[in-house]
Amino acid sequence: MGKLFRVLVWGKNAVGKSSLIEQLAYGRADEKPYRETIEDTYCIQYDNSLNEKDIVLRVHDIGGVKNSPSEEFGNIRHLLTLVDL
Repeated sequence: MGKLFRVLVWGKNAVGKSSLIEQLAYGRADEKPYRETIEDTYCIQYDNSLNEKDIVLRVHDIGGVKNSPSEEFGNIRHLLTLVDL
């Protein structure tokens, strides 16, 4: 396994966070009806030919913010210990 980076994607609901991650992971963004995300995790591996060590992104996709940002942040604070970016 290469160098692992853990990424948390979090923000307002229905802005395209999951679509952006799927574009990175699969190289495509499907046109599909909106479906609220609760939580998903993606593992994306990139070949890094410069130093022969792959780059691995573990992307945590968190559902959109509906309440005040400070209230929502309190709900996911525990996840910040799991991520690098």
